[in-house]
Amino acid sequence: MKTAPFLPLSALLFAALTAAPHPGQGSLRVATWNIKTVGIPGTLGFNSTIDVLQRLQPDIIAINEVNGAVEIPELIQLANMAGYPHVIVAGENPFGGLRNAILSKLPFVSTGFLMSDDLSGDPLANDITRTILTAVVDVPGGGQLTFVCGHWKAGVDDIDEFRRAIESIRTVQTLGGLNSLQDAFVIAGDLSEEIDDVPQSPSPFTSIPPGEPMGFVLGSDLAAELAGPGIVNDPFFYLQDAAQGDARALDAEQLDGNDATAEFSGRRLDYLLVSRNLWSTCPPAEVYDSTDEGLGGGLPKFGTPLGASTSLEASTRYPVFADLTLPAGPVATGSSTPYGCGLNPAGSLTVLSGSPTVGTVIELGVDNPLGTQAAGSLSLLGLSLAPDAAFPCGIPVPGWGMTAGAPGELLLSLSPLDLIDPLMIGPPWAGAGLPAPFLVAELVAGANVNLLRLLLAAVILASLAPLPTFGAPRLGPRAAYLLAGALTGSLGMFIGATGVMVGRLFLRPEWDSRTVVGTLALCQSLSHLIKVAAFASIGATVFEHGELLWPLVISIVFGTLAGRALHGRVGETRFRQLFNLLLAVLALKLAWDGLNGMGWTWT
Repeated sequence: MKTAPFLPLSALLFAALTAAPHPGQGSLRVATWNIKTVGIPGTLGFNSTIDVLQRLQPDIIAINEVNGAVEIPELIQLANMAGYPHVIVAGENPFGGLRNAILSKLPFVSTGFLMSDDLSGDPLANDITRTILTAVVDVPGGGQLTFVCGHWKAGVDDIDEFRRAIESIRTVQTLGGLNSLQDAFVIAGDLSEEIDDVPQSPSPFTSIPPGEPMGFVLGSDLAAELAGPGIVNDPFFYLQDAAQGDARALDAEQLDGNDATAEFSGRRLDYLLVSRNLWSTCPPAEVYDSTDEGLGGGLPKFGTPLGASTSLEASTRYPVFADLTLPAGPVATGSSTPYGCGLNPAGSLTVLSGSPTVGTVIELGVDNPLGTQAAGSLSLLGLSLAPDAAFPCGIPVPGWGMTAGAPGELLLSLSPLDLIDPLMIGPPWAGAGLPAPFLVAELVAGANVNLLRLLLAAVILASLAPLPTFGAPRLGPRAAYLLAGALTGSLGMFIGATGVMVGRLFLRPEWDSRTVVGTLALCQSLSHLIKVAAFASIGATVFEHGELLWPLVISIVFGTLAGRALHGRVGETRFRQLFNLLLAVLALKLAWDGLNGMGWTWT
């Protein structure tokens, strides 16, 4: 079991895990595709769309961006030519002309065309962009599948993000109380958002941002939620939260390892989210790009491999498809027993994704739903095999509460025999509705490299400034090592060259050059091993770039041999001068690169 986020301050976790096998029942292939437009029959784009559908052969597929009522006849013709006798398409939209559709090889047991007033209970509600479609089909081999097709509001403004969150809530409402552990369902479509970029800011929304279109009316049910706890600025939250949709987004990549579904932006915007009983079978999924045909592997495909240009001739978006097997019965998951006597607020520990089932991944999110702490508060997570001895209550611990000075309730056993891991420290808590994530590795992709270069250069140059001589205390060894560890563990997740950054702290007056070099090398090796493990936990691997790794390793070996040969010829005073000079040169080079990267010009 992998755990990701941590608990803010006082809430701690105890869970018992059980698992059971999942015998299969019926199976089918599902897909989602934003085709951008149907096109005119007989044209290259129209024919290429048919070619892709026949190559993948999904049993049921969600289609986004049928461009207005004029394209509905063309869509029906395309479906018939591709082998899809069963079609539903939205006849009207609350806003805009782009329609959703579902094409199926399987007969529909039932269908739905749902808008805000159908879902909210408020006849005046008009708060979704496009009609949401639903279809129920009988799966070959046994069982039924509910298939939901949506297309979320695009755009980058606060009002667009707000509307995407609203549309996710409405999408969950279309499920009509289906049980994610027992009822098989799929939510498919273009979410206009990347799952790694949420939650956005501000969150939660407590009022409607400016810019809503004329005729937009928030349903009374969500108006009450907006005025109460607020609307979380994350469309995936409502789809995946255990108390809401309880669905799971399938991991899907192109055969070359790229997960983008939008060609020109390189973004992942199209998703298949499945009920937990489907997700528990670990269904394989793929993003199809015909340029990858020669790579081999991936999910089975049909007919002759397509030409490399076929996908982009059909659409600038790539289809996502998956092979699903319906379990024969409800999924047996781990059980969790909420307990405690009221000191820790409800909602401080949530499941962001996964379930407590052996062999699966569970991601925990932590929050202070009271909002009584300042952003930046420390976050902790503890995992134990046993609760506290006072179960079902815990032990009040002064100062561990989520309000200043209030006690928190320690709910698990801290015995070394029970603790699965020592208490783990997460990044600073970001605020109510923004659970603390695991480590800081996930922030790297969005880090501004040029600013970090300037920051590192400033730290190095500051460390080379003459030390005070007016009786001001010099950092002792213990304080220097603690500072070095803090810098390595925080900035080190963004900047690889932490040896340069903290090297000055190891230049101790009581150490000779051999001790300085050996101690710094050992500490850096340990920190890099920890970083390798941290990045591996989110899917990165150093072996992806072997063409760079192996020349680097060879260079290090020869560099180490050369350094040892030269070391005995350099005195202690000269060593310290050269050490500081090298740090200064590297700092100036980093500053130069950072300023150039930010667009500075030099005349």
